[in-house]
Amino acid sequence: MEAKKHEIDKNENNVCNKILTGTASMDMELILGMDLTGYIGRSSGATGIHDQLKIKCMAFSDESTIFVLVACPLLGLSGSFVNEVCNLAEKKLGIPASNIIISCTHTHSGPASIFLQDCGEVDEAWMQDLKDRILMCIGEATANLKPSSVTYETTQSRINLNRVQYRISKDLVDGVKYTDNQVGIVSVFKKDSKFPETMVINYACHPVVLPNTNLLYTADFPYYVEKALQREIHPKLNVLYTNGCCGDLIPIKKGNYEVAEEIGEQLASDIIAKFKNM
Repeated sequence: MEAKKHEIDKNENNVCNKILTGTASMDMELILGMDLTGYIGRSSGATGIHDQLKIKCMAFSDESTIFVLVACPLLGLSGSFVNEVCNLAEKKLGIPASNIIISCTHTHSGPASIFLQDCGEVDEAWMQDLKDRILMCIGEATANLKPSSVTYETTQSRINLNRVQYRISKDLVDGVKYTDNQVGIVSVFKKDSKFPETMVINYACHPVVLPNTNLLYTADFPYYVEKALQREIHPKLNVLYTNGCCGDLIPIKKGNYEVAEEIGEQLASDIIAKFKNM
């Protein structure tokens, strides 16, 4: 497929050239009927798949030290689960456990992955499969390390709302005052490429556009962020979405999949605008 027009400039002020990177992506096993989590009062388990949930992994190395970031479209994972995966990665792959971060986006439309009262039962067999897949994803990313250049930029996006302040004041304008609008953007380029191979996007907002009536597996609005960035930058762009310190920050709009697409498109548009204006 032909690349799109929006090239990402490798500004010498924010670029690191002496680095190796590797990426990997692996589908999660999505079982119909398994409990979703994040909301109380769902009428049933998952009835279908809106978008395939994927484990994403990014490895960085300076040829002496490896750091690994894993991003999962899940509500959360327990400390004991994360520690076990990191320790297994150290034992099997030789990566120090302290050099591995496993993050979750906090979507409320993923399989139950952590105990949350009255919000779905965790399937332990599924959790073991998830553990194995995360380890395989880390192994694949670290096996594919290649010379790269990495840039870091920030921009602003106003798609979030402070739910506590909004509930107190009932004023939307007041609710958007107390938010963190910064978007962190890490772009990874392979040698001589004008387009990034991977982008890591960090933004503080619960992926909860879809309500408790949604019974489909979905990453929520981050799914549409990825699709929009692939459309505007390159169809093979790999996007890792990580949630910032979101606390009580939620999408400024909630509703159906059309709203989730609108929110995701807006965040992607704000990211693209950053590079158009450089």
